[in-house]
Amino acid sequence: MKSQDIVIWLKIFLHRDWPIPKIAHFAKISVTEVYVGIKRLEQVGLLLPPTSDTPERNPNCSAMLEFLFYGMKYVFPVEMGTETRGIPTAHSAPPLSKVIVADKHDVYVWPFEFGEARGLAVEPLYRTVPEAVAGDNELYEMLALIDAIRVGRAREIKIAQDELSGRLRK
Repeated sequence: MKSQDIVIWLKIFLHRDWPIPKIAHFAKISVTEVYVGIKRLEQVGLLLPPTSDTPERNPNCSAMLEFLFYGMKYVFPVEMGTETRGIPTAHSAPPLSKVIVADKHDVYVWPFEFGEARGLAVEPLYRTVPEAVAGDNELYEMLALIDAIRVGRAREIKIAQDELSGRLRK
C-alpha cells in the first residue's frame, strides 16, 4: 500500500459513484495513480470490487477502521518538521479543535504556502493533501482525524477513533 491509497479510499467512501477521472481531479492524484491505488486497495481487502449486484466500489469500512486504529502510525509514521505556515491538522483542526483546547505553541499544520496558520509541520499522508482538501470539508476533517491517530496523545487518539468510527459506520 501507498499513502495516497488512503486519500483515494476516503474519496471513494465519500463519493462512491464518482468515476476514476473525477476522483483523480479532486484528490489531485493522477488517473493512473488512482487506478493502481484502487487495485492495491482491492488486493488488501480495504475496497471490495464492483459486482453485478453492486456496480459501484464498496469501501470495507470495518477493515479500514482496523487499519487506521492499529496500523496507520506504524505504516505511515509522521515526519515532524519545524514551525511553518500551513493548514491545521490533527487536534489543531476541526472537529478535534472544537473539543480539545491546545496551547498556541501546540499547533500542527500541513506545510502549505497559502495556509493561514503557523505551527509545527506535519508531513501530510500524500503531497497533494493540502490542495485536495480545499473545498472538501469532509475529506479535510477525516484526514485531520487520521493525523490525530498518527501524532496524538492517548486522549486525542481516543476522540479521533470515536469520531472516525461514527463517520465510517454511517
